[in-house]
Amino acid sequence: MGEPTPSVSSWETHEREAAVLTAGGAMPATIDGGADRGAFLRIGQVLDDECGLRDGDIVLEVQGKAVSGMTRSDANEWLRMCSMRGGVVSFRLVEAGHLTADLRQYLAMRFPKGSVDHHLQNTIRDNVYLKTVPFDDFANRPALIASPSPSFAANDRRHDDRPASSVV
Repeated sequence: MGEPTPSVSSWETHEREAAVLTAGGAMPATIDGGADRGAFLRIGQVLDDECGLRDGDIVLEVQGKAVSGMTRSDANEWLRMCSMRGGVVSFRLVEAGHLTADLRQYLAMRFPKGSVDHHLQNTIRDNVYLKTVPFDDFANRPALIASPSPSFAANDRRHDDRPASSVV
C-alpha cells in the first residue's frame, strides 16, 4: 500500500476554477489523459490563450460534474454536451505539477477518511466502476426473469448416452 499523506493536501491550495466561453459549441482546448489511459484528465492543447485554461492542468469537474476517473471519450462527450449551445462552461482544475497524473499511483495512496484526497479517490473509483461494471436492472425486465437461463437449460433435458441411431 501507499504511504500515508498529511491531512492538508498540497494540491488543494493550487485548485482553481475557470469559466470558459464556448462560441458556437467549440471548445478552446482539448482534453487528454483519462482512466482508459491510467491518468487523470488534463487540459491538452490550448487553442485560445485567453480562455483561462492552461496546458497540463488536471480537470476535476466540468459544469459541476466530477470527471476524475472518467475515460477520455466520456469526458469529451460530457464536455460536448455542456458546450453544445454555446455559453460558459465551468471547470474546476488543479495546476499542473501539484497532483500526480497517474491514477494508479494516486489510488494506491492512503488518506484519512473525510479528507479531500479520500473524497477524490472515491470519486475516481465511482467513475471507473460505472464504466467497467455493466448495470442491469432485472426488475424493469420481467420477461427475462421468466425465461430459462441458457446455463441451466441443459439441466432440464435428460442426457442420453445412447448413439443417435438407437434412439429412433
